[in-house]
Amino acid sequence: MRFGIDVGDSIKELTKDIENKEREINVATARSYLKFSKWAERKIIEILYRESGLTKEVIDSNKRSIVKYGKNKLGEYTTIWIGLDGINVGLIGDAEETKEGVKVSGLCVYNDAFIIKRYGGKVYRRKTKNPFPITSVRHNFQKKFISSISVFERNALKKFENIMEEELKNAVN
Repeated sequence: MRFGIDVGDSIKELTKDIENKEREINVATARSYLKFSKWAERKIIEILYRESGLTKEVIDSNKRSIVKYGKNKLGEYTTIWIGLDGINVGLIGDAEETKEGVKVSGLCVYNDAFIIKRYGGKVYRRKTKNPFPITSVRHNFQKKFISSISVFERNALKKFENIMEEELKNAVN
């Protein structure tokens, strides 16, 4: 999933009345951008924790979020990558085989599933009645996350404008 928030128009609108203070505007813009990036990172990862229903340790150990900051010709940017493909249920909690299938602590029982200890205790299910092919049993949270992130995206520009106004007041005064 990819989305972007363009703040260029907001910066022009907020700085149009300020004259002869180019350096202060640049400092305020850089500070606003950094504060906004940190805020966005925290919020997106918070949404990921909440919507996946998993603990922070599980998500962090499975590398579900990566944040990078950088600069290019157009200016500064922040890339927040979120892995939305499901996590094998064997990696989420303690999995134990039962007569019905596999019971995972914190989730539920997965019927007709089995654990392959050789592959790190991951949980699988047979696609057919034959021994192969098998498929991984995964905990999916993609739909919940996408709906929540769209709400975040609508409110993010307002947050940047508030941060920018505050920084401009501090820089100019």
